[in-house]
Amino acid sequence: MAKDAVVGFITGYNFDKLKPWVYSLIDSGFAGDKIVVIYEPVGADVIIKLEELGFKTLVLSKPEPFSIMVHRFYHLWWLLNNVEEKYRYVITTDVADVIFQSNPSLHLSSFLKDNYCEILASEEGLKYRDEPWGDQNLRLSFGDTIHQTLRDEVICNAGVIAGRHEEMESLALNIFLACGGRPLHVPGGGGPDQAAYNVIINMEPWWDCL
Repeated sequence: MAKDAVVGFITGYNFDKLKPWVYSLIDSGFAGDKIVVIYEPVGADVIIKLEELGFKTLVLSKPEPFSIMVHRFYHLWWLLNNVEEKYRYVITTDVADVIFQSNPSLHLSSFLKDNYCEILASEEGLKYRDEPWGDQNLRLSFGDTIHQTLRDEVICNAGVIAGRHEEMESLALNIFLACGGRPLHVPGGGGPDQAAYNVIINMEPWWDCL
């Protein structure tokens, strides 16, 4: 059976910032590849500690201009496109504010199998019209017309996405491409990545993959 992978992306973090994510993943019993993509600068001590704990690291120079919110999806696509053997499930999350409460492999193998889905999208429990930051982020990223069509949709979180390898590979590239021509840093905070993700998954054929 193909193994699973958890992929996180960091830049400028010390190890204390990573501890909750790192140790909760270890404690969950996850047995797949634990991968951290690191955009310089990050201290050598962080890389050494991650590798001591069984994480694989990939150190990259920052492109210019750079946004970790956007470029992580390009490098997730690149990583999944270039591995020798495809993973079964791929989980990508934010690192600074996410912890694992249980083994993600067990949850995915149950949920995706039982529901015949390819992508597991995590909802934020609010519609765009009820969340001022997200509502503004969507409007400033994609304009008034697209903003109006999605205001009654529940927001899905681009910081926690999981699914089957091929679909995650394609979704990552689609998110990156949808961010093209958008501001890398949207006024009010964040980037266009979450808005791009929500635009994509509310269209066919992606809607049928959830």
